[in-house]
Amino acid sequence: MLKKIILLLCFALISTTCLCAQTIAFSGQVTDSLNNPLEYANLLAVPKADQVAV
Repeated sequence: MLKKIILLLCFALISTTCLCAQTIAFSGQVTDSLNNPLEYANLLAVPKADQVAV
């Protein structure tokens, strides 16, 4: 019984951590040098040298 409770608590802690990790949102439009929109563009968030996390 204790094993099930510990397993349930571990699962709840891990799932809560995963939900909180997805809080950053980007909005806008990615364009080329002629201001034409780029379809299916991907963004990569890279931290600055003086930051710990993005």
